[in-house]
Amino acid sequence: MRHIFLVCYDISDNKTRRYVEKALLNHGVRVQYSVFECMLTLQQLHRLRYSLRQKIDPITDAVHYFHLCKHCKAKRFAQGSGQIHTYKSYELV
Repeated sequence: MRHIFLVCYDISDNKTRRYVEKALLNHGVRVQYSVFECMLTLQQLHRLRYSLRQKIDPITDAVHYFHLCKHCKAKRFAQGSGQIHTYKSYELV
């Protein structure tokens, strides 16, 4: 079963930032410059977290993961011209 995770990062090094960005683009869609909405199984989440943990500097960098349940997802909204990506073909928790 797949879950939606909001993943946000603040990375100080350009090379590491590009690595994190590419990894997240492979798993989800960008909703802000350093914020991604990722549709992941728990196994994929664990692999992603492990991969990013190996690359980031734990002193200067941060990656945050927020699980969005189907009720939270339904209550989200946006202001401005940006659009929120929707997943129609996945079962959500």
